[in-house]
Amino acid sequence: MTETNPYAPPKSAEVESSTLPSWSCYGERVVAKNGAALPKVDLETGVSDGELTAVSRAYQPAGAGQAFRVVVLIAVYMIAKNVLHTDDSWLLWTVIGGSIVVNWLLRLRGNVGGAVTILEYREAAGERRRAIRRKLRGGLLLLSLVMIIAGPWLVSSSYPNDLYLLLGGIGLLVCRTVWAAFDRPKTRSESGPAGTLRIRNVHPEAMRKLRKIEAEDREKNADATVSRKRRVFTSFYHKFPLASLLGDGQKNPFMIFVVALMKVLRSKRLERESFDFTEAVEIREDEQNESLRAKTSAWLAAHPDWTPFLMEKLPSPVGDLTIETVLLASPGLKHAACFHHSWLERKPEGGVSEFSFLTWLIDGKILCTTHMPLLPIERPDVDAARVRGTEEQVFQAHLARCNGREINPAANPTELRERFQQERKDVGALLEAAGLRGPTREIG
Repeated sequence: MTETNPYAPPKSAEVESSTLPSWSCYGERVVAKNGAALPKVDLETGVSDGELTAVSRAYQPAGAGQAFRVVVLIAVYMIAKNVLHTDDSWLLWTVIGGSIVVNWLLRLRGNVGGAVTILEYREAAGERRRAIRRKLRGGLLLLSLVMIIAGPWLVSSSYPNDLYLLLGGIGLLVCRTVWAAFDRPKTRSESGPAGTLRIRNVHPEAMRKLRKIEAEDREKNADATVSRKRRVFTSFYHKFPLASLLGDGQKNPFMIFVVALMKVLRSKRLERESFDFTEAVEIREDEQNESLRAKTSAWLAAHPDWTPFLMEKLPSPVGDLTIETVLLASPGLKHAACFHHSWLERKPEGGVSEFSFLTWLIDGKILCTTHMPLLPIERPDVDAARVRGTEEQVFQAHLARCNGREINPAANPTELRERFQQERKDVGALLEAAGLRGPTREIG
């Protein structure tokens, strides 16, 4: 019941991507794994200070993926021509629209043709200007297509110069293409080993800083990498209930539709590698994520007799996501609160906060009250309930559920921590048995 959903979240503190083997320097190039989060260094300018913004870099290797898209285009054309008996402008619209929809579905399905997406940083001001130019080019593309395809429909049938509309649309399309070619980032992506991409034309100052970060991290983690391996598992979130993926407060109908469609397609984008809870590292209060620290402080201000007994951080294997947890105990160690905050590097402005309250009973059961959707697993040893509301409202509901029950408080904070660790272990085993996650394995 204390397991969080590490798929949906964003971020405001830095991901420890540099401590994970998700990227490296390779000559004058940067090699990155799919899903990796690079350090805060602009690859085009070498700037690492000031306002930087996280952006995605997607790369589709030439080969099977590109060939498949050509096959899709031909298939849509043949269906439109021979099955739907479409002709003239409708044929063109069917081919374009059908191909766009099919390719969009393939992207949602994920892992088509070895596509790789990573996260990097760029100077915020320059990226804002680049985004404006992309929108202008999008407008030009739409206008050119309207002039080429729909132009004859939008003017009188007696209009004698349809050719001018066609030529004008083609001219705008050429201008837009040339503009896009000259406005590309200076850095270029190219194929690397399976599941990776290489980035070339990296600014010399950026390479210098990345090599320094890499060397420092290699030295810092030398003992750890020699002494032990890391425990990881794969979560299959397309098998989770839709409510668990969306989280509280998601009202965007398009986002709900996309996530639901990804579930139906069993999208690879809803599968991700995660570190086992035993890989979490303890942190101090001043190292906490700002949002989690604020929630913890607010709770302790309202309940000054509660005590934090565990604060920890757990990044993802490729460094794109981080989960922080704070566990708090009530007086006499009768009740415990579990606060989580998780975030993705691609959305540094936000995050997802979750909380639960647990009480261990004399009869061996655990009483759990949470605001989160319940996990789709059967647990006869846990009496769980979902209650919507604030932390205080959920806690009051939890106390009401405890009335008349014999509580088994922990003897000391160490025992309470052991109970939490056993609870996490039990949840992981049940999720694996239900096929919602894979077995734990070790990686170097």
